[in-house]
Amino acid sequence: MLDFIFAVDSPIDWHHENIQMNRAHYSSLAYLGASAVVTNAECIGAGVHFNTSVPWQDQTIKYGVVGADVLLRDLRTWDTLYIAGRLHKPVLHLRRDAELSAAAEANLAAALAAGLLLLPSRFSTEELFCAVCGLSYLGDVRMGLAEDKNKVQRIVAGSAPGLHALYRAHLEQGQEAAAARLQRAPGGTWVQDTTVESRQRLVASLPPGVLERLAAALELPLGGGGGGSCSGNRAVAEAVVLSGQHKQLLQAAIGGIVRGSSRRQAVAGFLMAGGARSAAYVWKKVVKAWQS
Repeated sequence: MLDFIFAVDSPIDWHHENIQMNRAHYSSLAYLGASAVVTNAECIGAGVHFNTSVPWQDQTIKYGVVGADVLLRDLRTWDTLYIAGRLHKPVLHLRRDAELSAAAEANLAAALAAGLLLLPSRFSTEELFCAVCGLSYLGDVRMGLAEDKNKVQRIVAGSAPGLHALYRAHLEQGQEAAAARLQRAPGGTWVQDTTVESRQRLVASLPPGVLERLAAALELPLGGGGGGSCSGNRAVAEAVVLSGQHKQLLQAAIGGIVRGSSRRQAVAGFLMAGGARSAAYVWKKVVKAWQS
């Protein structure tokens, strides 16, 4: 199934026009109007409305609609990691926007920083990509129930060339790679500096949504954490690394973000697709998970 994401300036206007043109794509929620569709997506869900199982040119597609401002916020802060997490993997951009492209690059840099923090001093390229691609599944309520438990490994195996192209610049000359003193090693492996100073630099570069949760976990003032001040970020980073549990704290922080957004999106999804369509969609996911 092909998945599309449309970032639009005005979701209400977009849905209003699309409901008139493609009413069959929507559940009965559309009878309440475009504002109800957007309210469900942004107030109940994780900010994006999906129309699933849509026939198009002899195949079935799924498309999501998200406000450009909502997408930008997620890319920059990881407040839901819902679309930002999808963009940790290779995608085809149908139309480029300078502001969104810059935010997407920052999102990739943050994913690399988080992935490096979860890895030891020596690791393979596959392990690196699994760490990065797995971030958006930490805490996902669907994993183990209606998602393929080997999904991350399958994504990495099937998208290796795209992942290499996506992260090449960040691995070769990115600030995160420099912070970790990342270097290639024989046998297709990488080595990174795991000293306290290096780890602190990586933690301090994480998005505000993650830093806020790290600060809360260590009972540090939130104003000096995710608020964005450099000194505050460094203070949180120092406390996280010196705790000796930076990996566990990071997994819990990201997992908390993903768990919350995936729960909200699961609830909103039933209203988006309607009961019968949602049940059929989830059943296909469950069968696939059992077969993996």
